[in-house]
Amino acid sequence: MAEHVRLEVDNTGTAPHPQKRKEGGEPPGGNMEPRIAKLEAQMDAARDDLRSLKAACESLKDSASDLKTAIARIDAKMDSKIDYKWMTIYVLGIVAVIMREEIIGWFK
Repeated sequence: MAEHVRLEVDNTGTAPHPQKRKEGGEPPGGNMEPRIAKLEAQMDAARDDLRSLKAACESLKDSASDLKTAIARIDAKMDSKIDYKWMTIYVLGIVAVIMREEIIGWFK
């Protein structure tokens, strides 16, 4: 087998030193196929999880839209009730001004 020389420079600023490297052979850490298969399985699981998260987000988006509509409806009802309450207070105030003599007579 032919040997190649590769020069490496370290960060200390010293001169490069030759390092012999052999061609071919097993990659560091042994056979890569089982490791790649495991990573692919993990990616498939992550992809499935992402799909389910996307579906859940769409469901939440629809629910938020429905909630927004319901809150707008409640807000409109509250506005009409608040207006009715103030109208009642104004009417009672006018009646009190008109009947002030009778009201004062109740407390004498």
